[in-house]
Amino acid sequence: MSVNLPSAAQHGEMVTSSLSAEQQRDLATRITTFLSMYSHLSDSYIIEFFTEDLWSSLPSSWRVVLRDLKYPQIADLLLGASHADRRYPSVWPLSLLAFRATAQALAFPRESREGGGGTEEFQNNESQSSLLRHIFRKHVKPKKQHEIRKLGALVKELCDQTDCSSVVDVGSGQGHLTRFLSFGLGLTVTAIEADRVLLAMATKFDGELLGVLEKEREKQKESGSSLLPVSQPRHVAGWVNPKASWESFIEQLSGAEGPQTPSGPQTPSGLQTPSGLQTPSRPQTPSGLQTPSGLQTPSGLQTPSGPQTPSGLQTPSGPQTPSGPQTPSGLQTPSGPQTSSGLQTPSGLQTPSGLQTPSGPQTPSGPQTPSGLQTPSGPQTPSGPQTPSGPQTPSGPCKKRPRGSEEETLSTSQHQLSEKDSEDEASRCACVQEGVRPPGEMLRPDFVLTGLHACGDLSSTLLRHFISCPHVRGITSVACCYMKISTREHPSPPGLIAAPHPAGERLQEAMLQPSEFGYPMSSWVGGLPGHQLSYKAREAACHALEDYRRRLWEESQLLRTHCYRATLETFIREQRPELRRAGVQTVKKSHLLTFAEYACLGLARVGLPPDLPLDGGRVEAMLEQQGRVVVFFSLALLLAPVVETLVLLDRIIYLQENDVDSRLVPLFDPNLSPRNFVLVALKARGHGGAKRKS
Repeated sequence: MSVNLPSAAQHGEMVTSSLSAEQQRDLATRITTFLSMYSHLSDSYIIEFFTEDLWSSLPSSWRVVLRDLKYPQIADLLLGASHADRRYPSVWPLSLLAFRATAQALAFPRESREGGGGTEEFQNNESQSSLLRHIFRKHVKPKKQHEIRKLGALVKELCDQTDCSSVVDVGSGQGHLTRFLSFGLGLTVTAIEADRVLLAMATKFDGELLGVLEKEREKQKESGSSLLPVSQPRHVAGWVNPKASWESFIEQLSGAEGPQTPSGPQTPSGLQTPSGLQTPSRPQTPSGLQTPSGLQTPSGLQTPSGPQTPSGLQTPSGPQTPSGPQTPSGLQTPSGPQTSSGLQTPSGLQTPSGLQTPSGPQTPSGPQTPSGLQTPSGPQTPSGPQTPSGPQTPSGPCKKRPRGSEEETLSTSQHQLSEKDSEDEASRCACVQEGVRPPGEMLRPDFVLTGLHACGDLSSTLLRHFISCPHVRGITSVACCYMKISTREHPSPPGLIAAPHPAGERLQEAMLQPSEFGYPMSSWVGGLPGHQLSYKAREAACHALEDYRRRLWEESQLLRTHCYRATLETFIREQRPELRRAGVQTVKKSHLLTFAEYACLGLARVGLPPDLPLDGGRVEAMLEQQGRVVVFFSLALLLAPVVETLVLLDRIIYLQENDVDSRLVPLFDPNLSPRNFVLVALKARGHGGAKRKS
């Protein structure tokens, strides 16, 4: 049974929203054909530029027009998305023009047509989002602030649509998204994470936030404000087995206490979660902790004591005048018809385009925003005290994080976040918590599954659980680390995390369905000739095209890194031919070193003498070809979004083959978060439980 998809979009079109099932299959066919034609580019390793003579693998007509391009020209003519004002220094061959045009046409657009880029929220302070409350910015880098704000609001919308208040956060890491969903948006969250160090940090940060809430409670108690409860997140230590059944997954989430976390920083002593993690120091009473200023209580509960302001996101000051019907969290729903352009993200993070859940209790229609968001400081007229939209229940699984490869170093802001609180935020507080409920409840039926950058097979595993498990009503899946996806050709790719205890029944369970891999998931893509994606092609799909294009425009010294590594590879192979693609790893600030300095560090890392004599003339000749190295890498990088599109399209088709419609949303600003697509799907209550189609 599929979820009804209305013709009128609720907030603009998403990627694939204008594509029928037949068109999706046709697109997959065209992509596999195109990638098969240029596999010599997508499968190439830039460190082998000299050892494999990669420049000679290009058509001679391409080499003639590309060899003398300046870096800004490469950015505009090869990687630029705009067709305006392109000025070619020479006449390009039609085959090169067709290659570029086809690559750009087949890839899903990564920018929202409605704008709302993440850079705007960091204009005043490059380390702190102006749209996220200070309590959710602590310990969180700008990239993650942007991600949890956007994804959190979308998850809240899905919960409102499905009449669920439970969320399972898979691969919760340090718990940044978990805390925003729980304390900021009033959802009941179960978070599962395999890394116990990250889990201990999440528990510690929970305790710090609870300390802030306790201070707020004391302030609000003196003022006589009403106190309303929210749920404290429940943390579970566990590794999500990609071969396990959905019943095992539910048992893992709802099971008994897990092992204790390693000793280290803990939250104030007191309550313990079912997984054994320490929780804040004192049992929470009905008069318990209050939210910080502006924090909205769960499921739309409001206090009668003043104008309503949400607790996590900030919007420009001034009164709001809703111009149309509001979503349950207060975000406006456009009333106009849906366009056919195929890619628009929600202007205010409204629910996925066209997705509609089965009939159920309607949420309040008054002007209201999610409680983790901060609204205009001007007055709003609440529609009255709201009642919860449904019971709050726990939920949760696990996720990993991608590592930057040597071939591409992603530039992510490392600024320390300021912990200074805005003095006027307390004046905006209109709703407060009565207390924080201890996370002792067992998982109840019906929840929304989410995974923010769930690594490798974890994303595909969650989609399979979503299809099979009747209790999962919705999913938001943000994937990463495509190179760690298992395939028939490479069932155990490098970096794949194995089961911690693959013995006994666990080993037997892991062997139940050996035919299920992370790619392809759909029967259609699996049956296409040339659908196979090499490890290198999938690794390249994790690169940040926008970041590299920026380096080209700026003529950054970082561009010399690839040429350095390719030159070093030549001398490594001559000394030790068996050390092909040896793991030199990233040399810190290599772009600021001379090649001799770089070579000393790199040679030592592969067991060769750091003072190995190098032919200076050969070194100079290779370094002079840096421009060609950059051109070749740019050609391969042009295919990266196409490979990512095929992986995501395969998942969309898989859901469609299992009678579930979905939408792909470019939710994040790609300049901040390169893996910016979120796959969103809803299904009817009770859908699932039968053997899934694979």
